[in-house]
Amino acid sequence: MFSGKARVDVNADAMTKKFQQRMYAAQVWLDNDIITECSQFTPKDTGALIASVSSHSRIGQGLLKWVTPYARRLYYGLTFRFATDKNPKAGPMWFEKAKSINLDRWIQGVAKILGGNFG
Repeated sequence: MFSGKARVDVNADAMTKKFQQRMYAAQVWLDNDIITECSQFTPKDTGALIASVSSHSRIGQGLLKWVTPYARRLYYGLTFRFATDKNPKAGPMWFEKAKSINLDRWIQGVAKILGGNFG
């Protein structure tokens, strides 16, 4: 039995910095994977809608935006038919479709980057 004293020094600033770096890396990975997975379901004619997410999003901050004059109408399936010749899985609510398939993998991917196991 140990009856002596022990001293533990914790460098909270270093731990915080390392955790923030891992959080950022996890968010970058998640943002990029969401974009990749959503592109399977995003309607495609000229490719402008799919390309818009790269130029209007804040990768690493969790803010993904598909920005075209018709993006909202396509996302919610309003007043459009979805051509499937260029993207066979195209349809409305592309994020919801990608999430329904990939959520568990996304959780595990983020957990791995953070050094843990969730779920």
